[in-house]
Amino acid sequence: MRDADVVVEGSAIRVTDSASVARVAKAWADNGWPAEPDQSGTGITAPFNAPSQGPPPWNVYRIEPPLGDRGDGHGAGRSDPLQLLTATIA
Repeated sequence: MRDADVVVEGSAIRVTDSASVARVAKAWADNGWPAEPDQSGTGITAPFNAPSQGPPPWNVYRIEPPLGDRGDGHGAGRSDPLQLLTATIA
């Protein structure tokens, strides 16, 4: 497998919906990081994390790619952010 750098451009939008935060925490826990929602339900907590992240709770963000034509032929007429991301990476 080759290493690759991936750049995702867009707006970082903080996720505060408790159901979405719980879904993200479960996905991380299912993959080995024992994350769970904090008491407020709007952040993530876990028994350990990289020291550079500071103390919990940690915020969850989604990246919202820009839609429309970026001037390079990618994104023209696309309304699905996942399609835009896939097209940009490919």
